Amino acid sequence: MSVRKASLPLRQHKHNDKLKHNAGCFFWVNRSGLPLKEETWERMWSFAAKQHPDGENIIESIRVLCDNLPKIPFPTSTIHSNMSVYQKIIEIQKYIEALEYNYTGTQFFHIQKSKPLCFLMETAKEIMKECLPIKCLEAVILAVYMTNGIPTLERFSIGFKTVFKTVEYRHVVLGIYYKGSYGALGMSRREKLMYKPLVYSSLHELILNYQMSYKDYGHKMLKLHIGLPITHNPTSCRSIVWKGIVINMQSTDPTDLFRKVQKHARLIRKSGSPGRNVRKSNNFSQPKITFPWLPAKKNPKRTTV
Repeated sequence: MSVRKASLPLRQHKHNDKLKHNAGCFFWVNRSGLPLKEETWERMWSFAAKQHPDGENIIESIRVLCDNLPKIPFPTSTIHSNMSVYQKIIEIQKYIEALEYNYTGTQFFHIQKSKPLCFLMETAKEIMKECLPIKCLEAVILAVYMTNGIPTLERFSIGFKTVFKTVEYRHVVLGIYYKGSYGALGMSRREKLMYKPLVYSSLHELILNYQMSYKDYGHKMLKLHIGLPITHNPTSCRSIVWKGIVINMQSTDPTDLFRKVQKHARLIRKSGSPGRNVRKSNNFSQPKITFPWLPAKKNPKRTTV
């Protein structure tokens, strides 16, 4: 989960890194690529030292032992073509969790949500190559990449904006739909806020489960964002639609929430069928559906007699 405030400066460092707000404290986004620069390493050590009461001494003791620390094994994907979709989903989530959550204070991979899918898929490949800890947005991009080979699985983003005490948090997971059941893939510091198996009979039931999970952690849900289906073509130049529908959870009663979520679920199932691409529309009830194999219509020329 992460926190963003409009008044926060985006650049507070001489290097081309982006500063964000997370869990009540600042964290950095590495925009200079990998391997990490020396300045990025020093900033990470400094952040870690500030998080612990005896941080300076502990960090110094760790840095002394850096060259002698055992190597951490790289997680490997165990997905096989003969597995069922349910087994593949479980293995994909295991792989995501094996990377572990990123507590370093620096997000290693810069995810630009407006970039085309083909660009984001290259970032996903880099995540798998480097095997570094990740946050929720990186996990969603990785999950999209790893599920591209399951064409019968519909994927769409589910974003949450919540508040705990006076701090606002943002979190995102990858919603999935298969043969009448819903679930989700993702990463979080909280176990109940990431993976959901394919057992929910409706999208509304899945959302209510997340809402109750947030309540268990003392969070109040402010807004809900549900995206549109993501194409399985990794070379697509289309961008992911992250906000197919936005629901204000504070002003929406349970009946209206059910109606809106289920209506969007029908759109996901309908627009996700093979051969059709759906674009976000200002009028939610009338989405624009395009058929790429049909030639564009031309305005007929009028002949004056």
